[in-house]
Amino acid sequence: DERTMSGLQCIDLYNGFQGIRWHAIAHEAPTIIGLFCVVAFGCVLDIAAIQANQAEPLDFDGEMRMIGVANVVSGGLGGFTGSYIFSQTLFSQRQHVESLMNGFVVFAGELALFLAPLDVLPFFPNFYIGGCMAFFGIDIMFDWLWYSKNKVSMTEYLLLLATFMLVMTQGVIEGCAWGVVASATMFIIVYSFTPAVEIRQGCASTAMRSFDERSALLELQHKIVVIELRGYLFFGASLQLSDSLIREISKLRVEWVVLDFSHVAGMDSTSARALAKLISVLRMDGVRVSVAATTAKAQVHQLLEENGALPTAQDIESGQAALHINVDGALAWSERGVLRDAGAPQPGAPPDANGGGVAGKQRKRREVDWRAKMTRLLQEYVQPPPGTKSPARPGVNLSEEGRLLEKLARRLEQRWYQSGELLFSEGESSDSFMLLVEGTVVSVPKSVVCVEPTAGESRLRQFLFGASPSPDRPPTHGSFTYEPGALLGEADYYLGRSRSYTARAGQDGCQVAVFKRQMIEEIEAEDARLALLTQRVALRSVCLLVEATEGLFARNV
Repeated sequence: DERTMSGLQCIDLYNGFQGIRWHAIAHEAPTIIGLFCVVAFGCVLDIAAIQANQAEPLDFDGEMRMIGVANVVSGGLGGFTGSYIFSQTLFSQRQHVESLMNGFVVFAGELALFLAPLDVLPFFPNFYIGGCMAFFGIDIMFDWLWYSKNKVSMTEYLLLLATFMLVMTQGVIEGCAWGVVASATMFIIVYSFTPAVEIRQGCASTAMRSFDERSALLELQHKIVVIELRGYLFFGASLQLSDSLIREISKLRVEWVVLDFSHVAGMDSTSARALAKLISVLRMDGVRVSVAATTAKAQVHQLLEENGALPTAQDIESGQAALHINVDGALAWSERGVLRDAGAPQPGAPPDANGGGVAGKQRKRREVDWRAKMTRLLQEYVQPPPGTKSPARPGVNLSEEGRLLEKLARRLEQRWYQSGELLFSEGESSDSFMLLVEGTVVSVPKSVVCVEPTAGESRLRQFLFGASPSPDRPPTHGSFTYEPGALLGEADYYLGRSRSYTARAGQDGCQVAVFKRQMIEEIEAEDARLALLTQRVALRSVCLLVEATEGLFARNV
């Protein structure tokens, strides 16, 4: 006799796990794997479709885990695999139903139908069920084949239509497979035309130099170009590294080129060979090349080395090329070379008789005592830049300014620091600022020295300075390098705040002149003109810092 059975009696199909031919499972392995791929792929599409109509972000991993657990339970109880009730979710969203009670009601209703010893379908006319299914299908089809055209790009829309036609003509599995192939092909084509190279001029390093050197660099920065490489450099991107890039660089008439690999995720041998050709042509044209930020990625560094795209030891020794761990060091190396080639004055060097600027003859240095050099370093901040005419300033005698600066130099305190020795720490009281006379100083943010950066901070520092800090490497990233003639701590001093960074002596130590607060207050009480000159030195130093920041924006924007 025919009798209506409860859905719970589906468990009887297992027959107590007796008489099961387990060896047949091996023959069904391809079907099982195919089913797994189709369901997983469909689940991903369902989640993406629901996310497109929902403002709040979905946890894709959590949703996939939930679907996986539900399918295991369903299969274990004799049910079918599946994903979301896609239509139910979309219609609930359109009716602005956000309560969890909606899900509990649907669950309770379907569970009751499953357990009930009654088939409810005969109670509904066939045209009603067919009409509902047709309505669901037509509505969803309009959503994804018509209304979606304004939500996606033209390329994506064409891929969507092509995948739909393939599914209709080839079947679900075959159509989805061909759709994936078409999407991968389109991605390769589009990615090949995505800009992987950008040429930048006007970039500056974080090296803080004397006033004369910084003024000279303003005239010479056009001779330095940064070639920023991005993304994954594969055979499609190698087209952008071909002869057209070489011609573009030649038009700029540059003498120094920095190849920045900070934002390169990886590369293949085709791009490595294209870069080797680029560097070879630049060398033959007499352009000095510095390669930056390759050591952080072993695969990229190895490919460049094997294909001859890295500077040789001979090139590095001769000064024709360099290899740096970040773009900041490469830019500083290029700036020093530009200043040297142009015959720019050394910090604190005595002016020549002609008063010529960068285009003048090489200035000869002579042995002078420490205070005379310090006086000339201060004069660079109060006198017009080299090669410019002195502005008309009634009642101002430049020689008198020189005597006032000599008077100031005699009141400054001299200090010597060994390599790596601390000048001051972040958070200390700013009771003085310093003029660097000899050697170098590195300013290091406290977060780089003491705190292990988060993933977001590491990405930010990599974007700004070319590499991320690591415990086994000195904290040279995210820092400024000060060279002779630069001031340290003047902004904090005049803002009346504690030290905003930590400063340590460079590799060869340093020699500084200290402007103490007590001395400055005495000068302000005794000699207004000398106090004004002191403030002008600090003001011009801050202006140099602003100019250097503009160079950093030109490099990073």
